[in-house]
Amino acid sequence: MKILTKLEEIIKTEFRVDATKGSYFLVEEAEENYPKTQIKQRGKMLVYSFDKHDSNDSVFPIFNAKIAGLTAINDYLIFYPKHEKLFIFICDLKTKSASATKQLNSGKALASYIINMAIKQMNFLPVSVEFRGLIFIKDNNPMLKSSTNPQKYSVLGKSKLAKQILKAGIPCYLDRLCF
Repeated sequence: MKILTKLEEIIKTEFRVDATKGSYFLVEEAEENYPKTQIKQRGKMLVYSFDKHDSNDSVFPIFNAKIAGLTAINDYLIFYPKHEKLFIFICDLKTKSASATKQLNSGKALASYIINMAIKQMNFLPVSVEFRGLIFIKDNNPMLKSSTNPQKYSVLGKSKLAKQILKAGIPCYLDRLCF
């Protein structure tokens, strides 16, 4: 998809996550023992992490970071074309049972902005986009019990973002999540 090329052009490379030995891994830097989650796919994808040290200033330079929650962001954005659509996976790795609602909603807003800017740069070429929230949690997290059917998405509040709760450390097959 042409949109992937445009995304690579417009997003600073400092935020891109590169494959390690041909594989992509989601890593929670804040917790040493958090399991790495391998991301598997059949085609090209782009992975970005905007949740970096000093990301308040580098990702959101126009916002006042002192306002609570304004610059909260999810851990990863994955752009993956499948079935003539661009799936945007908004991934958050949870270390505690705290809600991921703020991070997922902020990630969706950021991803929407990025996609709209890429479409503008492509002279408004139409692109079909699907947003999906993925919350990765550890075994001992009480949120895991709320995920009853891994083949279905639930809806995240007023944003209506489709989301799933997945176990961290288990390979994540994006093709199975593109529905």
